[in-house]
Amino acid sequence: MVILLLGILLGILSVNALFAQEQAISVYVQGKLVNEKNEPMSFGTAVLYSLPDSVFTKGALADADGNFEFDAVLNGTYYVEGSYLGYSKLHSAAFSVNQSTENGHIVLPTLQMQPETVGLQEVTVTYKKPLVEMQADKMVVNVESSAIAQSGSALDVLRRSPGVTVNQQQEISLKGKQGVLVMVDDKPTQLTHEQLGVMLQSLPANTIDRVEIIANPSAKYDAAGNAGIINIRLKKNKNTGINGSASANAGYGWNPVFGTNLNLNYRNEKVNLFGNYGYTDRKRGNDNYFRRFVELPGDSLVFDQNFYQLYHNQTHTLKTGADWFVTPKTTVGVLFNGQFDLANTDIDNHIALDGFNKEGYTDVKANTDIRNNWKNTTYNLNLKHQLNPDGSALNVDLDYAAYRITENSHLNNRYLNMEQEVLPPYLLRSNNNSNVNIAAAKADYSRPLKNKAMLETGVKSSYVWIDNGIFFETQAENGIWLPDAGKNNDFRFTENINAAYVNYSQQVGKWAIQAGLRAEQTNNRGNSVTLNRTERQNYLSLFPSANVSYTLNDKNQLAFAYSRRIDRPGYTDLNPFTVYIDQFTSGRGNPFLKPQFTHSVSLSHTYADMINTSVSYSRTTDALGDMIVQSDTTRNAYQIPSNFDHFDNASVTVSAPIPVTKWWNAQLSLNGFYSRYQSVYLNQTINNSQFTGMIYLANNITLPKNFSVEVAAEYHSPLIWGIYHVKSNYSADLGISKSFGNGSNLKFSLTDVFNTNIDRITINDNNLRLNGNFKNETRVATLTYTCKFGNSQVQNARRRSTATDDERSRVKGQ
Repeated sequence: MVILLLGILLGILSVNALFAQEQAISVYVQGKLVNEKNEPMSFGTAVLYSLPDSVFTKGALADADGNFEFDAVLNGTYYVEGSYLGYSKLHSAAFSVNQSTENGHIVLPTLQMQPETVGLQEVTVTYKKPLVEMQADKMVVNVESSAIAQSGSALDVLRRSPGVTVNQQQEISLKGKQGVLVMVDDKPTQLTHEQLGVMLQSLPANTIDRVEIIANPSAKYDAAGNAGIINIRLKKNKNTGINGSASANAGYGWNPVFGTNLNLNYRNEKVNLFGNYGYTDRKRGNDNYFRRFVELPGDSLVFDQNFYQLYHNQTHTLKTGADWFVTPKTTVGVLFNGQFDLANTDIDNHIALDGFNKEGYTDVKANTDIRNNWKNTTYNLNLKHQLNPDGSALNVDLDYAAYRITENSHLNNRYLNMEQEVLPPYLLRSNNNSNVNIAAAKADYSRPLKNKAMLETGVKSSYVWIDNGIFFETQAENGIWLPDAGKNNDFRFTENINAAYVNYSQQVGKWAIQAGLRAEQTNNRGNSVTLNRTERQNYLSLFPSANVSYTLNDKNQLAFAYSRRIDRPGYTDLNPFTVYIDQFTSGRGNPFLKPQFTHSVSLSHTYADMINTSVSYSRTTDALGDMIVQSDTTRNAYQIPSNFDHFDNASVTVSAPIPVTKWWNAQLSLNGFYSRYQSVYLNQTINNSQFTGMIYLANNITLPKNFSVEVAAEYHSPLIWGIYHVKSNYSADLGISKSFGNGSNLKFSLTDVFNTNIDRITINDNNLRLNGNFKNETRVATLTYTCKFGNSQVQNARRRSTATDDERSRVKGQ
């Protein structure tokens, strides 16, 4: 309650400040950039700074004639900085905006820039980006701008991003929609949500530059991801020289966490070499309880289950590559990504049975030890070639990715009555080996056309082959381990996807138009050798997309977007093997899963480049989700991936940065969405719906002597995930940072200050009734120190996507 009152108070103050500023004078500032020959500096950069502290206010890109403009400039004194590659930065004379500004319009004298010369000294301006930026096609969360955001892991960053929800099973949703495609540097992560959770938990937040949330991707992107794309951009180093950074962090919640990271970059006129190494040693706990009811005529049984899971991950990540600038128009690059993880999971599970049990025991103590070794390597060879001076370009990527996953588990069930063993223990162990191989090639061509138009087209082909085997043994009373052939499974899967797309965009006066079409042909074959069962799927799908925006005036812009997208089942979701959590609970794959297709539309409005409001609707057919099936005979329950007939989602989102005072900035995000799942499954009707409200408020307070403080709070009302009903939840985070003159900084964070982040779920569908509380280790204090060295102006390494992006995001383990 305290944090809710704090959030309401800050929100009221923020909104009051916003409306107060609306009453202040605001003007339109216009200028022009030219070179030493008075020729326009097409697409040069102009930045507006306020005095006396040289605080970044607005940025603008000059048009083809060198003209730039800033709108909604408030009272104050400013100057403009012009910049262009190969030219020295140039500052305008200071000018003032006040009540006497004539006609609310200022035209600056032309800024004539000069070629860069050796020895010319520049004024260094420090600019801190806002935490959340609304851009034309995406929302950007600038992680480096927040001490809170830089604490913990990448998964923690997503939890704190507006509109994003991460449940205790580490499944990610966006505005209430599951099926988010998570990418790292434009490369999708082909993992189960469990494996993705492990990877994101082991990726330190302080290695992330920003997170891009793309609700309606264009045809250029793979069609996967019905809820959109979350693209995690890692930090890069900034025309010749060497630089780098090193960081170390330590934290404690229920368990300790430690991490280090080293980032290096070298560049000269012919080559750019870059590399990043990180190590994380993290223990994290998960304390859970659920009660499952089995009610039959004249008979009932209640399972009360408490289980504590302790995860210990030791993760090494390595990214290295090189770019060779063959000619001014041609660049050849190689890239290697590796992640090597040793993960131990210990589960202490106690099940109390209340009711009639013919076996004679009332308690089961189940202990499970899981040892996991995960190796993921990706190799990329790429070419970028500028074909013509007009900017036409060809990009080619060749990729190979390999996942090698081994998992050994040991399950020990003991059956008790009044603490006395009444049956021999049930001992089960398994060995699981999963080999996933992905090969892909893609080519993208772009060409600027007349009248501010752009044409993009490309092709892609990928081939995936998987060999997945699991072998079970049970221990006999004499201590001998014997094969349990009824549980063993050998599954093999192959898939070929061929795709082509075309995308056209153009600026016509106040209109901006983008339209595209993508075609994907899918051929796959799943073969369960153990069950002698083969399933094939062959289909061709078209994925249109469109985005139209219109600038009403200097303060208002409208945009409409439409897209059709697909989510294919995870590779091993199609594998019909069974994984045991305990004797009564298991999970299994489903070889009959179909892909889900989603139509999405949205309408958005942007005011003064600050306040963004959007309304969206989507309908998904054959929606992928998990079902829990309970046997009235054995009373056991198993979870199985399934298709819901329909999933509908309608949402309204409002986001605004709010400058409360000169030293206090806030970011407010409001999101409301209605979700509805409808299906008939095993002759039973499912009809779940829920309206959910989400509030996110982040406050950044600048203090003297390079200190800053952040306070962030979030709340969501009840929501649904398929058959799961999740109760309301709220949490708050605190961060303090100190910057030093040598480029280093020290940051402290405390996440989930009041330890209130708990998932409370219920299921009440047909013959299944279940209540549960799931509590992750979310209150963690972390201290992080980062230092930078070398030439701070070394240009960034190229960002590029690879050909295996979509396929890698579907790799799943057991």
